Amino acid sequence: MPMDSNKEQEKKSKKERDNLAHRQRAYAEYLLNRKKYPLPFGAYEIHHEDFDKKNKRTDNLKILTPRAHDWIHDEHEEKLRRRAEKIEERLAKIKERQKERDKKKKRKIISLLVVLSLAGILILFLLLTSVKSPKSAGYVTSGGEGELTSLGYATIGKNYVYPEDISTLEKANEICGLRCEESFESVVTNFPLHFMTCYCKGKKYFVDTRTLEDLSSQEIASREKTLNTG
Repeated sequence: MPMDSNKEQEKKSKKERDNLAHRQRAYAEYLLNRKKYPLPFGAYEIHHEDFDKKNKRTDNLKILTPRAHDWIHDEHEEKLRRRAEKIEERLAKIKERQKERDKKKKRKIISLLVVLSLAGILILFLLLTSVKSPKSAGYVTSGGEGELTSLGYATIGKNYVYPEDISTLEKANEICGLRCEESFESVVTNFPLHFMTCYCKGKKYFVDTRTLEDLSSQEIASREKTLNTG
């Protein structure tokens, strides 16, 4: 005989022995309460109160008619079915909420990317429109709109400030103060030609914004000529 058949036979025998053991324990209850059980013992079925057939405790066994036994099991299965349906509904709601959260998160990310893209385009546009060639760049004068933070006397306006000039503007301003003996009236900075004009009372001086040396009118004229022919 094949081994599988032997195992099946052993399981069947064990099940029969367990069922017989349950009925034997229930039979003692049947004999003690004959008034409760008018039918022959063979007409009854043994019910496990906790629905665990492995539990052989006497207090877990209940003697029932087949109809009553079927009704209890049907009720139990119905409860299990309803419980499973509730669990499925709860899981579906959780999945729906998670899906909604994912959609909101995705919308936020897209909105953020759009804002960053627009900000980048705007910054690029401002950079492109603010940069001018040396020939088109103008003057920076004291008074007006937008103070240059590192100085306090000069304004940027709409002209492009050359980075190589900014580092020495403050020192050039100090030189203007020395030339005018701290009484200069105004300052004009020409970024394309890299010089600063200091206006004193009745006098004016020219200071190179890169070398911080004094310049003459002839040197300024030479720079202008070079710029216009360049």
